[in-house]
Amino acid sequence: MPVTGVTTSTPAQPSTQTAAEQTLSLGKDAFLKMMVENLRNQDPTNAADSKEFVAQLSQMTSLEQITNMANATTSLAAETRDARAVGMLGKTVGYLDATKTRQEGVVGSVVAQDGTSYLKVGEALVSVGQVTDVR
Repeated sequence: MPVTGVTTSTPAQPSTQTAAEQTLSLGKDAFLKMMVENLRNQDPTNAADSKEFVAQLSQMTSLEQITNMANATTSLAAETRDARAVGMLGKTVGYLDATKTRQEGVVGSVVAQDGTSYLKVGEALVSVGQVTDVR
C-alpha cells in the first residue's frame, strides 16, 4: 500500500496574549456574568452556597494578581536590560557578531528598537546579550 508524504503545512500563529491573560480575560468576565445570573435566578428557599462563590472569586483575584506580577517582572527585566546598556556607554566591549566572530569597539550610544536596547559600536548595532566582556 503506497503512502504519500505531507506536502503542505500551516505554521502556528503566535498569540498576542499569554495563556494566563487569555484565561483571565475570559474567566473573570464570564465568572462575574455567571455569578450575577445565578444570584438573579436562584430559588430563595434553596440559596446557593456563598462559600463556593467566595472561593471562586478569590481564585479569580489570585489569578489576576499573578498575571499582574508576571507583567511587572517582565517590565522590570526590560528596565534592567536598558540600565545595563546605558551603563556600557563609553566603555570598550567585546561581542560576537552574526558570524560568531569576536569584535571589539567603544559603545557610542544606546538605541531602542523593537522594544530592545542595542549598543551602537562603530556602525554595528549590538544587543546586550551579544556582549562577552566590558572594559
